[in-house]
Amino acid sequence: YQKALESEDGTYAGKTADEWKKEYTELDTEINQVKIDIIELQDEIDNIDMKNLSNQLDDLERQATKLEDSIELKETNGEKVTESDYKALISNSEQQVANLEEQNRLLEEQLSEVEEGSDKYYEIQNQIQDNEEAIARCKQEQAEWNEEIKNIPLKELNSELDELEDNLNSIQNEIDIAEASGKKITESDYQRMIAN
Repeated sequence: YQKALESEDGTYAGKTADEWKKEYTELDTEINQVKIDIIELQDEIDNIDMKNLSNQLDDLERQATKLEDSIELKETNGEKVTESDYKALISNSEQQVANLEEQNRLLEEQLSEVEEGSDKYYEIQNQIQDNEEAIARCKQEQAEWNEEIKNIPLKELNSELDELEDNLNSIQNEIDIAEASGKKITESDYQRMIAN
């Protein structure tokens, strides 16, 4: 078969050995580029899921900020912060934890596909560690908010006690003023002061 391809001028199928070598090198370069393109496309596919999760996490963080701002505004205005306010924060935080755990699952998959010790390997490891720290912060905040929920009745009771103490001080001031002016305080005066 080789003899059939070889012509009298020393070429094979009309090409010299150098031409065949050049064509082989070009094809090999193209094949390597296709392999690189496939790897890059796979990275892009992997990053689509990570990008979606990252966008979702950004949305959750913005929602959490709005919830925290709402609670702060209530506190500033002297309004009651309710159990549902804290439960909304806890729910949001639980969603953030689930998101970060899913990110870590995808990152672990990517980690198994990259060369250990490479820059990409350490970049992925750092992202996993950052996510684990964020998860720990979320869980700490959840514990704090659960504690706030437990303290709501106590805060309400303290608020009522403060109000009663203010009323008692006001009544005592009226009594002191009346006695200082020489006025005799009757039972009906006491009843009127208590009613106010």
